[in-house]
Amino acid sequence: MIRKILRKAGKTNYRFLFLLDDHTIPFSLNESFYLEQLEKGVVVNVLKNGKWGGYYGTPISKPVPENVAKILPHFDQASEEVDLHYIGLNPSGLHNMTKGSPAISDYSGVTAAGAHVIGIAHKNEGFESNIRLDSIFQWTVSKDLPLDEAASLPSAYLMAHSILEERMAVRIVNDTDGTTKKTAFIMGGQTPVGMALISLCLERNYNVFTTVPNEAAYQLVSFMFPQIPRSSITNHSNEDFYVPVMLGTNGIGPDIIVSDAPRKPMLTAWACIGKHGSFVNLNEETMQHNTPLPMGRFSKDTGYYGLKLSQLVQLPKERKIQLHELVSKSLSSGRIVHMPHKSVDVNNLSQLSRTAELVTEQGGKLLLDVGSRGKNIRTSTSDNKCDKQREWITPKDSQVSSVIISSSVGKVVKLVEWLLERGVKNIVLSTSDAGDIKAAVRTINNATSRHEATLLMTSAKAAHTPAGVENVLNQATRLGTISTIFTVSLDKNDTLIPVIQRVMTSFPNDYTLINIQGETWAHEMKNMVTIVCNDDVSYCDVLSQALTDPDKPATYVVSDKNSSKENDSDVGVQESILDYLPSSLQELEEMGESLCHSDSRLSPQIPAAFIQTSSLAAKLSGKHIEALPVFIIPAFCETQLRPLLSRFMYSCYVAHIHPQANSAQQIAEHLFASMTRVQSRGPYTIVGETWSGMVAMLLANLLSDSGREVSLFLLQGFPRKINALLPDGNSLSDCLSDVLLELIGKEVPIKMKDLNGARGFETAVQLLTNKFEKTFVMRAFQTIKRNLELVKSISNQKIRLQNALVLMEVSQLCNLTSDEIEEVSKSARLVKIDCENYKQMILHPRSAKLIAEEAAFSW
Repeated sequence: MIRKILRKAGKTNYRFLFLLDDHTIPFSLNESFYLEQLEKGVVVNVLKNGKWGGYYGTPISKPVPENVAKILPHFDQASEEVDLHYIGLNPSGLHNMTKGSPAISDYSGVTAAGAHVIGIAHKNEGFESNIRLDSIFQWTVSKDLPLDEAASLPSAYLMAHSILEERMAVRIVNDTDGTTKKTAFIMGGQTPVGMALISLCLERNYNVFTTVPNEAAYQLVSFMFPQIPRSSITNHSNEDFYVPVMLGTNGIGPDIIVSDAPRKPMLTAWACIGKHGSFVNLNEETMQHNTPLPMGRFSKDTGYYGLKLSQLVQLPKERKIQLHELVSKSLSSGRIVHMPHKSVDVNNLSQLSRTAELVTEQGGKLLLDVGSRGKNIRTSTSDNKCDKQREWITPKDSQVSSVIISSSVGKVVKLVEWLLERGVKNIVLSTSDAGDIKAAVRTINNATSRHEATLLMTSAKAAHTPAGVENVLNQATRLGTISTIFTVSLDKNDTLIPVIQRVMTSFPNDYTLINIQGETWAHEMKNMVTIVCNDDVSYCDVLSQALTDPDKPATYVVSDKNSSKENDSDVGVQESILDYLPSSLQELEEMGESLCHSDSRLSPQIPAAFIQTSSLAAKLSGKHIEALPVFIIPAFCETQLRPLLSRFMYSCYVAHIHPQANSAQQIAEHLFASMTRVQSRGPYTIVGETWSGMVAMLLANLLSDSGREVSLFLLQGFPRKINALLPDGNSLSDCLSDVLLELIGKEVPIKMKDLNGARGFETAVQLLTNKFEKTFVMRAFQTIKRNLELVKSISNQKIRLQNALVLMEVSQLCNLTSDEIEEVSKSARLVKIDCENYKQMILHPRSAKLIAEEAAFSW
């Protein structure tokens, strides 16, 4: 609540007063006690125990990346022959400086003979090893080229030439007759590699299309390359970013795609690659997460490649020499790109994180200016400007331990990694669900091993009593002196923290207690630091600030600036049952006609079955035999889902439910038998929408119980949320009758006077004119009423999924919490579609695209 108030307060002149003191005088603007406080200009004023306090919105300055602070001293010993002036940081270089993963940097400097040189520096085996200047990847450049600009060139042109000449695009450059003009699609044209690629492709007379992430990057690329039509520069955050390149190639697709974009636009671009084309992925995050590719494009004899900068320094000597020559020709040609760049003084690293964000957003190269300080790079983190940011780091060789007590191991992964990065070598983790989240446990174990630390995991159930808490603390004491106890996401167990506080008083040392909770936390706790945030926001940035003064009780409400903007429109948005029902008699009649047609295809003795319906697969079935069908369970009828079905390149089967079906479980069992006749073995893809969500979950569990793999998509169908829209008690029939009367009133308003207050389905049907087929309307109404009655009958039933779940929700209506989602599935993923209501969501191209990308396939 405070977070929303602060967000609103930033746009108004309001003042908020929270009177949390039962003994205070009644509020009045005539009371000087309140007037004096209001005159101070504090936005949020809290009165507690006779004293005023408040909440202040303060941006948290991000600390200098520890790996950057630790790697800088090694540049002093990099070379006796080159006096380094600038170091060019690469995006992955800020994260991959761990053991076994080489850190790659560009550099520029001056040799003892006075020559200006640029090149590649790399460093292996963690922080302790020295940085080496690559003996082959070094070039002498003209003294007319400023050293800061020169430092932005080496890795960009190395990668560009490797892609176009050396490794990936053999099919592209070997144009046998020279008559065909090639097309290149560069995703991320604002990056140094992107700009180098664009420059080389334009030299080769390619048709060039490119994408950028925002308007600032668009302005940069259009300025740098005026020969590219502005219509050929698109924003890959938009759903239709690929349209210009497909139009420009007459639907054939580009010959080469180079992508530095995130997963979703990367997969969209993959679908555009032309026959015999090459797709090169430079985004290391998508490589690390092993993003699955739809396999249909491989039928065009296309090639997919992942390329990292670190691979180039590990090439054989002969190939490195070849690449060196190619880059040399570019440097001496006079046609190199004057790469935009931003430099940060090594003596003022507090600006590094912010500058890195600007470079990532706007494009160009990030440089460290190390020339201003001579050969005196500071050798310890505590000596540089990190101190001014009050960054908390455990002293070296200190034998301290931290205790974490949490409701879920998945909620403490970032906390554990944060502690390990700051030198904590001993951690006791007490959690109740370690066996259920294998991926989280694996991540924690890998991080612990990488930092050569000790991790002891115990059950949180043992910590529910004073004796259990004492046992956990004793185990931590054996590992080292306890410095901090963290409690994470104990919202549903508010009695545990007082137990911990009581036990702490019996131990000889003073411990810091930090309580990290969600926004539902409503319990007042004294003598501790509380951090309040939702699961979408990282609280790690505020931990350093909290730990610099841990003895002072405080509450931090952490909010992400971007998510706050996105959620501004959430306040006050309400949904009702009407949002998920037909909105016109025409729609109702069309639904009834489709249901009657399906009735004729099935025996009345079959409560439910899947029936094949039309999709794009009918035209492409011969080419896409590897695509498995998608099984859709509509809320009432497929007519509402036709905009979505028309985009699927898979065979689609839609569930038809007989109005006489006895129960949701019976429906699920018959649908199970029907779909296994269509597809004998997994993996299966099921799509449920709104009111059919519960039936889809029952069906998914039947498949999982039988040992079959299944993926479930719920379109605005989270059970607890959608069921809350149903009317209470026995008023469902009256509610639906009122809906039908309202629809009729839009068509024949004069006859509404004849009702005289009468309600009911029969009354409404009698008012229908001959313009509408009453049989169809009655059939549709019958289905709506019966399906909603089935939903209501199982609304109190708790269903927990064993399979993968993708929740697709309207962004402006979504207020699901991670705890609610975890109650349904431990492997659920929430995707918010940027629209205002469910009907827009069905029309939104991202909805179909997401299901198409994730749908199962087989060879």
